[in-house]
Amino acid sequence: MFKFKIVVILIVILFYSFIWKVGQPVEIVATHNKSVILVNNFPFFKSWQINWWEINKEKIHKKYGIPETYRDGSFGVVIHDFGNGYREDRWIDQDSDLLCFDDMQMKKNCIKKKILMTINKYKESKIYYR
Repeated sequence: MFKFKIVVILIVILFYSFIWKVGQPVEIVATHNKSVILVNNFPFFKSWQINWWEINKEKIHKKYGIPETYRDGSFGVVIHDFGNGYREDRWIDQDSDLLCFDDMQMKKNCIKKKILMTINKYKESKIYYR
């Protein structure tokens, strides 16, 4: 009986932790190069991610100019996890998974690559989410 209570308590804690995490709003931390968005608290499920983009794409375009649409109507956006923030590229093997931004004039201008979602539209086609 005691083990059952512990298991139930752990399940309840996990459930409420999941609900709390899901309930956090997406935070856009930074944007780069008219195509990269760095976020915290991005939705876990792909359908929720697409829904977030569809709801917020106009606001994002007005505020950050993303996506930058080319003459033929195509565009691309990559959403990355901001994670532990910006890092410095020390030019060693352990830094090979960093994505660095040349639009920042400081040493800490890289993030660890963790793509959460890509949004692409090719000339005269539908929008693709990955």
